[in-house]
Amino acid sequence: MRPYTATLLAFSALLLVPVGQAQVGPAPVNLRTAGRYVILAKSAISTVPASAITGDVGISPAAATYITGFTLTDATGYATSPQVTGRVYAADMVSPTPANLTTAVSDMETAYTDAAGRPNPNFSELYSGNLGGRVLAPGLYKWTSTVSAPTSFSLVGGPNDVWIFQISGGLSMSAGVNVTLSGGAQARNIFWQVAGAITIGTDAHVEGVLLSKTAIHLMSRTSLSGRALAQTAVTLDMNTVTPPPAGSTTSSDAADRISRGVTLDTNTPNPFTGTTRIGFVLPTPSVVRLAVYDLLGREVALLVSESLPAGAHMAEWDANAMPSGVYVYRLTANGQVQTGRMTHLR
Repeated sequence: MRPYTATLLAFSALLLVPVGQAQVGPAPVNLRTAGRYVILAKSAISTVPASAITGDVGISPAAATYITGFTLTDATGYATSPQVTGRVYAADMVSPTPANLTTAVSDMETAYTDAAGRPNPNFSELYSGNLGGRVLAPGLYKWTSTVSAPTSFSLVGGPNDVWIFQISGGLSMSAGVNVTLSGGAQARNIFWQVAGAITIGTDAHVEGVLLSKTAIHLMSRTSLSGRALAQTAVTLDMNTVTPPPAGSTTSSDAADRISRGVTLDTNTPNPFTGTTRIGFVLPTPSVVRLAVYDLLGREVALLVSESLPAGAHMAEWDANAMPSGVYVYRLTANGQVQTGRMTHLR
């Protein structure tokens, strides 16, 4: 089957699936406990300050000394860093951290093997591995060589659709490349299984879960909406890394989240240009304050300052007048304070 014919057939299938019903593409890869980490590696994690990481970071079997550039502050069983909104874990920290990390690394390897072993790809050697300028439908993709993206490309599908990219070589995205999602596609359903190194160029943006048999290199100012899970090292250079958004919320999901207390979602999209949305859930009625700050701690926008009922809420920030950079948003409600980080690109 010719590549463009295969793609057209995939899009035809998409159009026949009602929104909110059956997914298109393979079953998602189960990350198990590896999915608790936004960055997980076995041998080293390094950064050139200042990166902005939202979520937990873990390394095993290497010790905390192999996490460099983060200015770690020790706590009991974990460490903190001004660059990480979350916790940092290493194999030499107190119990139960070593056992938890051993399980997470094993689950990461299992997820990689699962993704690599999926049979009967929908697309084989598509575009000879050059994704630049392409529009990719949900499905299982397979390449036996290196895959590159010299220019931006997009993934189009519904919120339940899944992409798995099996790559026997490396994955290289050039500087300034932007991976965009359309039609409701979600980063949590995109899996890049790469046997070689993953290298994302300067000022690029990538979406999805990166599962590398070797290393993951995020070059200067690269941003990732997803997870970086490497069986050797992850190297960062003034990057923004955020976990994939949890996805659309059903009424039962909302009820479950309300029972768990105040929750603050990762803003969507992130990184963003112009405007972004920040969702949060209140378990009970509360006086809410949601504000945005620059990295100097100055308040640059007040999005919410009022009493709100229990339930799910959404606020939008119009940052068109603001310069590019990393910003922090802070939610105060029910006596709790939660924060997140986002990147604005002009």
